[in-house]
Amino acid sequence: MKIASLKSTAAPAAVVIALALLSPTQAAQAGPSEQEIQPRVSSYSWSWSDGAGGTRRTFSQSQYGTASRLPKLVVEGDCAAGARVGDRVKLQWRDPTGRYRTEDTAYVSNCNGRYKLAFYPYTSTGAWARGTYKYRLIVPGGGGYKYFEITYTKR
Repeated sequence: MKIASLKSTAAPAAVVIALALLSPTQAAQAGPSEQEIQPRVSSYSWSWSDGAGGTRRTFSQSQYGTASRLPKLVVEGDCAAGARVGDRVKLQWRDPTGRYRTEDTAYVSNCNGRYKLAFYPYTSTGAWARGTYKYRLIVPGGGGYKYFEITYTKR
């Protein structure tokens, strides 16, 4: 089920103009390598692996028990919204100082990507976290950010 999607229509206009001004020989020398010539797309979608909706969720220890039983964030997109093979789709959480830290990463491996990102509900001491945390999904290649709010509780 498609829950939400983001669109990006940014075009590399400066590159097109610069290449148009070069002679054919200069353009061939200045052109991108084959690996850089990847199809670019303008959208991606995300959903929850359990079919739930929304960007706010509550994960209770009594309901899920362990991190492996939590729903995953599923990201889909042709070339992951313009990403290249080797780029990373990231799920990050915001720590108390306001800095975002990576929670999970998926590497782009083909141009019809589907990536499952996991939430890790434990503190540095190994206890189930308590409280509400802000998360963001980062999709490379112009996908931008998608923000989530996750609350971890005991019950």
